[in-house]
Formats: sequence, C-alpha cells, structure tokens
Amino acid sequence: MKKIDILCVLYVFSTVAIYAQNSDTALLKDISYSIPNNFYIIDYAIGNFISKEETSIIIFCDAVKNKNASKTVQKTFLYEVHNEKPKLWGELKINCCYYNYEENMDSFYKSLKMEQDLSALGKPYRFGWVGDFNENGITELMFAQSAYSEEGVTLEFWEFHNGAFKITLPAQDDICFILDVNKKMHSMKLERSKYSAVIDNYETRISEIFWDSKKFQYSVQE
Repeated sequence: MKKIDILCVLYVFSTVAIYAQNSDTALLKDISYSIPNNFYIIDYAIGNFISKEETSIIIFCDAVKNKNASKTVQKTFLYEVHNEKPKLWGELKINCCYYNYEENMDSFYKSLKMEQDLSALGKPYRFGWVGDFNENGITELMFAQSAYSEEGVTLEFWEFHNGAFKITLPAQDDICFILDVNKKMHSMKLERSKYSAVIDNYETRISEIFWDSKKFQYSVQE
C-alpha cells in the first residue's frame, strides 16, 4: 500500500473512532480500509437494515478535501456483518445530509426549546434517527436534514423492502419538525413551514403521518 493511502486510512479511522463505541472499533477499522481513499467516515449506524436476523452497518462519508468545511454526506455505503467481519453490500444513493452542528437531533430539538419525547423513534444521530418505529423488524432511516430542502431541516424516511431501499416518506422543500409520536399507532404529528412570497413570511400547517403497511409507506393526513 502506498504511503499516502496508509496516511489516509489512519486519518479516516482516527476521525471516526472518536464517535465509535468500543465494541464497534475493530469493525470500523476494517471498513475504513475498504472505502475510497478520497473519502473519510463522519458517522455510522448499526441495525437490521436489510434482514431481521442479520446485522448490517451504514457508513456516512464526506470528501477528505472538505474536512475543514461543514460536514456533508457525499457517499453512503452499507455493509453486511458476518462473524464480526464486514462485507460491502453496496452504495446507497441517498441525497443526504447536512451536518452543520456537532449534536444529535434530540439535542438540536432541545436547543430550540422543543422538549417533546422522541425516544420512540430510536437512537438519535446528527442526521436524524435510526430505529424500528413501524415495528416490522427492519431498521428505518429517519433523516431530518435532507439536501432536498433549501432550509435543511425536513424529513425523509427510508426502509429496505423487496431487495432495495425505498423512500417511505418523501422529503419536501420545507422546514419540518416532529411534534409528537405514537409508536402504538405508528403515527407522528408534524409541523411543516414554508416561505410564502405572498405574505412575505412562513406559512405553517400541522399534519399527521401514519404507517400504511399495505402501501409500505407513511401516508399523510392533513
């Protein structure tokens, strides 16, 4: 391996190790050697993303050339984990996410004086939440910082289904916050705001989404 490649791998691993749990360190070290050397890991999530029985890990990467700028996810990879060894499943074409602050979404909500309990969503990350909110055994990706929105903070949910990842809640170009969650009913109350040139201000509406297992998506009820 070339010297420059070795230095890049060491940089990648030392950066992500700050955020890693001790039990994940060896796994992430193996993965850091396999990602393109012009990218580095800025976050990761472990769950049952493609199988109820098998563990997998999603790796979020930014370009090394941007390491001194605000972090943005440029590449997303998914690895299957067998006998504590990672195997690349493939790259996820997820257009996400902004990383403009060094805190998870629960802390971000609290910084805005929003104290609602969102623990039912799963584990909070800087990009959103990871959990099994619809309780079907497959871990969901609940992004709260989509690149689709000029405002940055909106919602877009993904889940693996029939051999591929599917968008179960498409992003909108707005500001969206979760006001309340009901895991028993698999529903969420949302506050959506979008700028209107007509009133030169933001228009806000409250809506509710609920899980529709037949359509395999979150349906909206205004």
